[in-house]
Amino acid sequence: MEVFLKFVLVGAIGVALNFLVTAIFRERVKTSQWTANLLGIAVGMTANYILNRTFTFMSDQRIPLEAGKFALVALLAMLINHTLVWLLVTRLNVKFYLAKAITTCVVFLWNFGAHSTYTFDNSPQLSPFFLWLDQG
Repeated sequence: MEVFLKFVLVGAIGVALNFLVTAIFRERVKTSQWTANLLGIAVGMTANYILNRTFTFMSDQRIPLEAGKFALVALLAMLINHTLVWLLVTRLNVKFYLAKAITTCVVFLWNFGAHSTYTFDNSPQLSPFFLWLDQG
């Protein structure tokens, strides 16, 4: 439960950075909402990796391997995020920031499952659901 609560805290920080960067690039810099969304996601995910490695999971894995695993999970999360935001906005006419908030909740569940059983788990037995990610 402690790890989950730490993950929630780190996730909240990542979400705050994500939304802040998105808003700055969309509202101030005047990039497209899609560019702003991707930049926000990238900044939030970078903060999440650093904080989850040092605070949530206190990992001692080799950084290149672990960062690669994190990047793979993050890439999938980014694709899920961007696709769901796009579908909600363009197909269901949901307002952009509401779509981003809904999607953030969905992606949070994916991230906790993937990072706790794959990225930061240095046990030899991976969850069968994520085993395919470690092959290669």
